[in-house]
Amino acid sequence: MFAVTTLLFAAITGSVACAEHRCGVRGRSCLSAQQRIVGGERADKLEFPWQISLRRMVPEINLDRGHSCGGSIINSRYVLTAAHCITGQITFPTDFFVVVGEEDITRRESTDDVIQVLKVTKHPQWDRNTLNYDYALLELSTPLDFEGRHKHLMPICLPEKDQDFEGQNCTISGWGLTRDRTEGGRVPAKLQKADVPVLKHSTCREFYAGFNRVQEDTMICAGLEEGGRSVCQGDSGGPLQCPRADGRYVLAGLTSWGIKCAAPRMPGVFARVATRLDWIRSVVGETP
Repeated sequence: MFAVTTLLFAAITGSVACAEHRCGVRGRSCLSAQQRIVGGERADKLEFPWQISLRRMVPEINLDRGHSCGGSIINSRYVLTAAHCITGQITFPTDFFVVVGEEDITRRESTDDVIQVLKVTKHPQWDRNTLNYDYALLELSTPLDFEGRHKHLMPICLPEKDQDFEGQNCTISGWGLTRDRTEGGRVPAKLQKADVPVLKHSTCREFYAGFNRVQEDTMICAGLEEGGRSVCQGDSGGPLQCPRADGRYVLAGLTSWGIKCAAPRMPGVFARVATRLDWIRSVVGETP
């Protein structure tokens, strides 16, 4: 799964009530065991209950253009994704919608819900040329009901202010290409996942020295020096999620950009969340 190019890229046991609303618990599911899918790098059903698929609509012909980017639920009303995912010819917020509770992007399932986007708020310093400040908040037209119809979903926790994840093993997830497009990569039907280490900023700057794009305050890098595991086109906006001491997951970064897909010394670059909490909360209000 995964890689990059300027990307339009704790399981809970029965002791926890399904209606209990928390954040960042991986593998939360109120469904029967038969509905879970395991295998290879495929994610279990609802393993990342905050993961969404961002879609675009062509209103004139009522056409769903299919999955374009990922994103993460951060409270009942907002999804956090990458600004470059909603930059282009379509400018009306209502031309976008998110699919929550999704595993297979090729068909509708009982856990899915399709919700129109009401408002898009990009970071005021977003720069499409450098991909700096690659953040966008999507306000949903209908709030999620974590105690009712959306009890199988959960927001991801936000990190502590300026939290550093260097050296930590984290997880990426998305429906991006399984190989670089130049190598015949295809979009998987089902959500994929992979574990990657977060790199030192100095290492990332060294790897991308010829591009002079990596900004410490707004970007973090994750991947293997030897390559082989990273994000790719279609994963953009999706989460780089890291476990904290209590086992819950926090949103460390948003898939933003990179060069090729899983190439050696070319890790994925993510929009850093921990340094933009003030802006996020000024828009969305309370987060769990």
